[in-house]
Amino acid sequence: MQNRQGFGQTRFLITAFLTAASLSAGTAASAAAETVSTQPAIVQDAAETADFVGGIFASNQVFLAGQPLRKEALVHLKQQGVTHVVNLRTPEEINNPKASPVNVEETSRELGLAFTHLPAGGEAFPFAPAMVDTLAGVLAEAETAGGKVLLHCASGRRATHLWVAYLIRYQHLSADEAVAMGREASFGELPLEGFLGTRLHYSTDPSSPAAAP
Repeated sequence: MQNRQGFGQTRFLITAFLTAASLSAGTAASAAAETVSTQPAIVQDAAETADFVGGIFASNQVFLAGQPLRKEALVHLKQQGVTHVVNLRTPEEINNPKASPVNVEETSRELGLAFTHLPAGGEAFPFAPAMVDTLAGVLAEAETAGGKVLLHCASGRRATHLWVAYLIRYQHLSADEAVAMGREASFGELPLEGFLGTRLHYSTDPSSPAAAP
């Protein structure tokens, strides 16, 4: 999914991550992930902004970013405690040399970082609650190792939406609270909000089987 495509589909991301399917719960990874604290407000790391498409944002255990532009960016994140990398870019995006100046998987493994490819977006990889559960498992694993996680996509938008969905399902924040945190990163503005000149409020359907793990 290209950047412009992600912008056009922004309003669908949270709903898709939360309600696309009914999933089983109660796994050890899911239970452990609920202990991960991501409450602190996100702060943009100005020193790292130029190394990632769309910049980079940090909230306690998680770094949210777009595509890394230099290998040194990952080296620096490892020095800041990152032990796990989750890449949401699709194979089509990764195989585009103009959009992939750094092979994130190869570089991550060279640095000894655990790498998870979790393609999200487009017809082949529709947004789904299973992706939230995968992220929760990675966060739990990183917490056990005393590390942090880089969650990235092409521009940071999908990464932010997935993280917001995680906050709702696993940290039990209200949709409005989680979206407010996401807006400090790369959540983006809905075209509808721009046309109306106001921000919309979010809520989840408590009757949905996928609304909580």
